Amino acid sequence: MAWKTHTLATEGEVFELLIRWRGDKWYSRGQSKCYNCLIPSIDRDAMNGKFRPEKINLECRSIDIFRASARFFSHPGEILALTDDLIALAILRHHGARTRLLDWSRSPFVAAYFAVCCDDDEDGEIWGFDESEYMKKGVSQWSNTAEWKYEFEKAAFCPGNGLDFLCV
Repeated sequence: MAWKTHTLATEGEVFELLIRWRGDKWYSRGQSKCYNCLIPSIDRDAMNGKFRPEKINLECRSIDIFRASARFFSHPGEILALTDDLIALAILRHHGARTRLLDWSRSPFVAAYFAVCCDDDEDGEIWGFDESEYMKKGVSQWSNTAEWKYEFEKAAFCPGNGLDFLCV
């Protein structure tokens, strides 16, 4: 399924879209550059030339370093990150670490901020999807979850096997 693209030329068009998305329960993501695709931070800029196993190893090392020090300064709500890789990656991503995770927000205004926050001379982009439509149509993409769920749990954050792209 292809994403519909809308080029917005005026502030009024932007605000109209943001207000509609806010009211319709959309998930949104802002990117400060127009990549024309969803690219996790681990695949951007300086990391772009590295091979996937090297990137995954760096991600695993980030988790290990985080866990070694998190016991001493973590917020109580982050304690699950000490045992759950996905939660650890979400916290690392929140603090700017490069990961395979993509940040999505229920607020299109948060997405708009990230689309414009870095460079006034460069266009950003806002991605969005309607939660209710996804719940109806998105199920088909997960139709074989019984086959890959074990593989995901077993190997998602290990080099070589398993899934290597996550949206959270």
